[in-house]
Amino acid sequence: MEVVGGAFLSSALNVLFDRLAPQIVLSDAVNKQASNPTVSEWLNELRDAVDSAENLIEEVNYEALRLKVEDANGKILTVVPIVGMGGLGSQYFLELRSRSLFERVPNPSEGNIETFLMHDLVNDLAQIASSKLCIRLEESQGSHMLEKSRHLSYSMGNDGEFEKLTPLYKLEQLRTLLPTCIDLNDYYYYPLSKRVKLNILPRLRSLRVLSLSHYRIKELPNELFIKLKLLRFLDLSMTMIEKLPNSICVMYNLETLLLSSCGYLEELPLHMEKLINLHQLDISNTCRLKMPLHLSKLKSLQVLVGAKFRVGGRGGLRMEDLGEVHNLYGSLSVVELQNVVDRREAVKAKMREKNHVDKLSLAWSLVELSLSHCKDCDSLPALGQLPSLKSLSIREMH
Repeated sequence: MEVVGGAFLSSALNVLFDRLAPQIVLSDAVNKQASNPTVSEWLNELRDAVDSAENLIEEVNYEALRLKVEDANGKILTVVPIVGMGGLGSQYFLELRSRSLFERVPNPSEGNIETFLMHDLVNDLAQIASSKLCIRLEESQGSHMLEKSRHLSYSMGNDGEFEKLTPLYKLEQLRTLLPTCIDLNDYYYYPLSKRVKLNILPRLRSLRVLSLSHYRIKELPNELFIKLKLLRFLDLSMTMIEKLPNSICVMYNLETLLLSSCGYLEELPLHMEKLINLHQLDISNTCRLKMPLHLSKLKSLQVLVGAKFRVGGRGGLRMEDLGEVHNLYGSLSVVELQNVVDRREAVKAKMREKNHVDKLSLAWSLVELSLSHCKDCDSLPALGQLPSLKSLSIREMH
């Protein structure tokens, strides 16, 4: 398949290059498009050709990834993940900041969180440069302008969004769909029509970025992510989602998955290790979520935010499982520590290597405690605050 895929990719690129004009002609066409409708139409066709070629390349890449992850019998294979954006986003931001396009805003009330502001002039320039490709739905002037757009945002409402989003039926080349929340209440959920989930979103097969944050979503159709297999960024944070569809595990291009503050989500799909390009997973404040046993198999995972590990017992993790998970960020909770047998097992967690964890919570249900021959122990903590403690033995401490 790799040989066939390579030849197919080469042919696709040749077709693309045949349709692209030399740079000097293209530059001249851009200057003339305002006065010459024919040139403008040609440029639109050229953009469509580039978009189609890009989608074709991504489809070939997706099939190559799928065959690497699963063989004909459905067995999981050892894979070498294809490197995606990774830390490039941070590099780009630092580059823009070094050129004074972003300015740091002092905000002591936010603690360690850094806030940045874009100057109004830079914002205006960015809007002018991207005016035809990046638009707000409320400001679009007719369907013709909408069809040219590649990145779309809109304000969330209380009517289910179907009427508002109906024009998206024709936007087969749309890359970004970003609803914006104007309500300052973090815990307000907006309704999302079932017709949007079943009839509109699955048609947007070119999407790379999709946010459904702050929608009153309890479930998503399994077919949705089969259709949106080119997604790289998915935000389901602050939703009422109870269970993720299993089809999310075939999104081999997915790099960022945001599931923070999903208070009803209890578990992740069984085969999450198939997400071989997943770089960032945010599960902070998702209190009911059970940490999957296969989390350490996500070899491309670079940032894990808000992890909670339950040690031992039925369905629990081993301390070495925690040791194999790197690049933990933000808060980390480790519970049921009474199941740790001895110090040697605890060392396997490699807690000294969790350099990016800024909040650590340790909890155990202590039933029996025995202390003896602890010659250097001068004081004890408030053992009376251990609600599950039934047996306490302290002897020969001096």
